Amino acid sequence: MKFFQAENVIDTILFLSGTTYLVIILRDYRYETFLKYTDPDIQAKIYFDNYINSAVKENYILFGIGVLMWVKAII
Repeated sequence: MKFFQAENVIDTILFLSGTTYLVIILRDYRYETFLKYTDPDIQAKIYFDNYINSAVKENYILFGIGVLMWVKAII
């Protein structure tokens, strides 16, 4: 019985990529807005500023996840 298959490796990478994406959103974009009661307009401005100034761009992670999904569908 083979445990090391291409589909299992792709699933593991997809899981780690999805977890990374969630961590970026919760930690990086929501910085100084999580569990604080502020005006929604101020909170939206802080969220947008954090999104623009983020060191990690989510587009690359989402593109990678999309490519891996297509690879998995083809295999």
